[in-house]
Amino acid sequence: MFKDYLFNTPCKILAGIDTRKTLGKQVKKYAGKVVLICTDKKSQRSGLLVDILESLSRENLAYVIFDELDCCPTIEIVEQGLNQYRNEECDILLAVGGSSAIDTAKVISSLTKSPGESTCQEAPVIAVPTNASLGSEFHNWSVITDDLSNKTIIMDRVPTPKLVIMDPYMLQVLNATMAGQTGLQILSIAIDGYVSLGSYELTDILNLKAIELTAKNLRRFVANRRDLESATAVQNAGLYAALGSANSGLGNVFAMTTTLANHSKIAAGKAWSVILPRVMKYNAMACPDKFVNIAKCFGEKVSDLPINEAALKSVDGVAKLISDIDLPSSFNSQDIPHGLIEILSQKVLECQHCRTNPRDTKLDHLVSLFSKTVS
Repeated sequence: MFKDYLFNTPCKILAGIDTRKTLGKQVKKYAGKVVLICTDKKSQRSGLLVDILESLSRENLAYVIFDELDCCPTIEIVEQGLNQYRNEECDILLAVGGSSAIDTAKVISSLTKSPGESTCQEAPVIAVPTNASLGSEFHNWSVITDDLSNKTIIMDRVPTPKLVIMDPYMLQVLNATMAGQTGLQILSIAIDGYVSLGSYELTDILNLKAIELTAKNLRRFVANRRDLESATAVQNAGLYAALGSANSGLGNVFAMTTTLANHSKIAAGKAWSVILPRVMKYNAMACPDKFVNIAKCFGEKVSDLPINEAALKSVDGVAKLISDIDLPSSFNSQDIPHGLIEILSQKVLECQHCRTNPRDTKLDHLVSLFSKTVS
């Protein structure tokens, strides 16, 4: 039986090779005249901005480059960007980079509207991601750090970008490790969303396609980030997973990975490949038919197997991919001290994503899952 659903698509998406070269025309559509470009020094040095700046110049648009961004945007960085926006009389923001650049631009945009001005709109944001695993582009919240307390702050009700330009050329800035971690994040979010209790037909189509594209193309993309065909496939997988999981909800993979990243020295990028296979094995009994479909995406032979055995072939397919692209399959005991495991497990249990995990999860289950990640 089909169920009612509400599917959200928060912004316009322009995707394709060389779409970055149309940025000048896109800015004009939003009546922009002076552009503040939020980016980082790595993107600057890589030459990724050259075609973008030429496109703006062709349309006689002025621009200012704000490249003080770090991996974690801070209140101080946001204030610097806002001051530059106001001092240069900018009227539109262009974020070129990963989630840090996009989060920073969104927060600056939210502050361009003066308090009490009911008719004044925030400055529009256009995002050009240099990372295939999309997320910040579609959320109305941003993550920043308080410089003094070193605490993470989630700012909600910030504007989402008006337009996201997905050009696979922009992904070549990634090294092989980052490309692999990006792909595993996409795969993790897609699988979490596909088996989520909140999933339905449309989200299943998007998430399963994301799984298929990642399974078939990630090895090639990691081997050569200048391969635009595989880059396009992985970037599209990131889009489908972002849209699908945003509407289906997620599960234990996302809950465990983000909790671990927030309460340890392990970055989320290094954790997906360790946590995903273990949660898949744990969840397979809850919806074996879906895990069989995942196994098929990886080319695993399942036709002559009992359904529960066939479902576990999906774990084999993911494990082979992780090994081939040389990502970690476990943590050492220094990464996760034994005393931290129960604290992490309790935090995950309180997480909203745990509630849409397909298998009912108890505290002792999470303790066991975290314990199995340590070799």
